[in-house]
Amino acid sequence: MISQPSTPLKDAAYALNLLAKAVELRGPAFNYWQAYPWHMSVISSEDSEEQAWSCVYFENSEPACLVGLALWLDGYTEADLAPHEGSEACKVTMELGFTEEAAERFRAAQSRQDAGDDWGDALTEAQEYDTECYDLTGKRLS
Repeated sequence: MISQPSTPLKDAAYALNLLAKAVELRGPAFNYWQAYPWHMSVISSEDSEEQAWSCVYFENSEPACLVGLALWLDGYTEADLAPHEGSEACKVTMELGFTEEAAERFRAAQSRQDAGDDWGDALTEAQEYDTECYDLTGKRLS
């Protein structure tokens, strides 16, 4: 009897492994905002100015952000992720078949990266992360 190859369970351990491989490729000191400073814009209002970051999964046909590189290592292409540009990692990875626990780890890493932290710190956050996955409005994703 010939068995069919099985698809790996895309759980938290699987996600953390992908994130660790991505960090290993670029190094723990890699900083997305230093590498791609043009993704920062200033939002002005009457009372203040705030910086806003725009993270992208791919830049010039190459994986750019930590989650983008991790998903590329899992076999996803720029064409696969293009419809998801601008979407939170948690939502995207759940739509790609990762478990909620895995999606939480991607979200934790993306949050630290987007806050300006190096990828080593983002990986540590993902490894230690243990809460539920929510969108920007506070609605629980499932």
